[in-house]
Amino acid sequence: MIKLRPHHSLCMQFFIGNGYSHKFTENMYATLALPRDTEIEITYDLDHLCQACPNHPGEICTSEIHVAEIDKKVSLENHFHARQRLTMDEFFKASKKNIIIPGKLHEICGDCDFINICEIEAANISR
Repeated sequence: MIKLRPHHSLCMQFFIGNGYSHKFTENMYATLALPRDTEIEITYDLDHLCQACPNHPGEICTSEIHVAEIDKKVSLENHFHARQRLTMDEFFKASKKNIIIPGKLHEICGDCDFINICEIEAANISR
């Protein structure tokens, strides 16, 4: 079981190797390689992917306000709640069904630095 923040249900689906650092990118690829039936637990704190992110030099993310807002929006669309457990496949499918396919990505993540990459990838997923 791994803990993941709600917004990672989007980021992970669009990841193409552009990351914050080599360590982050390696951790993301390793996480993406996990079986789709891997159990995850929803968290609103630092998670499995955050452990390798240079944006959290301590106990809190330097982008916490921004990230928490995206987590909130994703949770509302997907009906996620703290400590909820589901498979990685269910985690991804919720965002695909409720955010990607209905075209809500820009509404949710419009101010993210990676939005241009994600929108291109989302167009491929939505087809």
